[in-house]
Amino acid sequence: MKKKKLLSMLMMFVILSSTVFSGLVFADETESESAVVEEETKPATERGYRQLYIAGDSTVFDWETGKDAYNTGTYNPKAGWLQGLPMFVTDNQALRVHHNAADDYSVKTYLYGFPSRQTTPENKLDSLLNKAGGAQPGDYLLVQFGQDDGLKPDDSMSAEDKAHAQDNYVTLEEYRTYLIKFLDEATERQLKVILVTPIADWKTDESGKFISTYADYAQVVRDLAAEYDTFLIDMEKKSLDFYSTLTEEELKKVFLFCEPGEYNTEMKDGAADKENFQTYGAVQMARLIVEGLKETGEEYFVKNLSSAALPTAKPNTPSIQIKQNKEKVFTIQWGVDSKAQVYFVYHKVDGEWKVVKQTELTTYTTTEKLDTDNNEYKVVAVNNVGASADSEIVERSASGKKKNEETTTAAVTEEKSDNGLLIIIIVVVAVVIVVGVVVFIVIKKRQGYDEYEDDEYEEEDDDEYEDDEYEDDEYEDDEYEDDEYEDDEYEDDEE
Repeated sequence: MKKKKLLSMLMMFVILSSTVFSGLVFADETESESAVVEEETKPATERGYRQLYIAGDSTVFDWETGKDAYNTGTYNPKAGWLQGLPMFVTDNQALRVHHNAADDYSVKTYLYGFPSRQTTPENKLDSLLNKAGGAQPGDYLLVQFGQDDGLKPDDSMSAEDKAHAQDNYVTLEEYRTYLIKFLDEATERQLKVILVTPIADWKTDESGKFISTYADYAQVVRDLAAEYDTFLIDMEKKSLDFYSTLTEEELKKVFLFCEPGEYNTEMKDGAADKENFQTYGAVQMARLIVEGLKETGEEYFVKNLSSAALPTAKPNTPSIQIKQNKEKVFTIQWGVDSKAQVYFVYHKVDGEWKVVKQTELTTYTTTEKLDTDNNEYKVVAVNNVGASADSEIVERSASGKKKNEETTTAAVTEEKSDNGLLIIIIVVVAVVIVVGVVVFIVIKKRQGYDEYEDDEYEEEDDDEYEDDEYEDDEYEDDEYEDDEYEDDEYEDDEE
């Protein structure tokens, strides 16, 4: 019984050891997560960072992350300034950006959704301000609308478009009323508000001067900023001033213009959109937003946003490398150039170079199946001064060989994302379990041997006991015979 208890205690120790070890590790992670949540819910003045919450329309919207929802899965160069903003954030831990910008929303539908197509109201502002632990006193709320607010429904529209426009449309007075709701929410949460006037379209008057389609709505924003003493970024003025420095060809690089055949995607028939931006233009708008944020004088904007000044020289030639080279995944990357504002990725198709991507990032990935007849890529860096020279050409092939090299120099690497801590936990727990099993087997074997010895010992005891009984019987018989002998002697004496 003692050995069985010992065995049970040992097994319990093994189980508890592995459980406690795992518990300690995971408890550390849980405590870390709890600490993060606790830190996020502190007032901004009590933590070492600020959060910038951004609400806006299609000129703000991050089209790259919304591609699957708004496009057909093929590349579309349309972009909002949110895509360019990360380029200017020098410390994304000190200044944390959260957004819920939406394409084709007005200030009204952002708060209440689209009655014509929704059964329940939608409050995108509420969902925005509840991100990352929720906006806390001292954080920032940036608001930019106006692009879709003044579009009146008319009979030339389809029934669906007309209903959509009716949902979005607000008069100037309604525009003011809905913006005040943003301000009231910010006041209740003790947030610092940054109001932004609508960005101007590409539009000129008869004299050729750039003018804004949304001038009346922009003035409402200016008046509210003065009345409520909030920060103001006058993007209408900043964008008009910027357009006035550009030639027509340069403006086409800002707005969503492309020639037929320039893109081998859904834009292959070309585009001439004077309201929306392509990636290069979105980066320029982000630069103007950053300029306005720094002009507020707020410490977290001044310290954690880079200069919004325009480069004065062309970018350097990108140094391109192959990161992944598989049949269905091909990734190239290149170094960061502070003078570059956007990168154009080209793919040679049937002997002609086509733009497959405009990006502010320094990497490009395609998941299209390898076509050995159209497998060459190159990258060009662009800024306001001009374009860099073409990068080296890389071939998408089994070897990952660069076009102009005799031997392969581009290393083909696999991107592996493993959790080292998890692996350590699994290994340690496995070792503990194995050791426990081995100990269990050894003890069981030992217990069986001991039981065998105990059985032999008990058999020997039984034999000894029987021998003793036999000897006792003999002893009693001897005594009986002696008694009989003495009786005989006594009888002889009497005779």
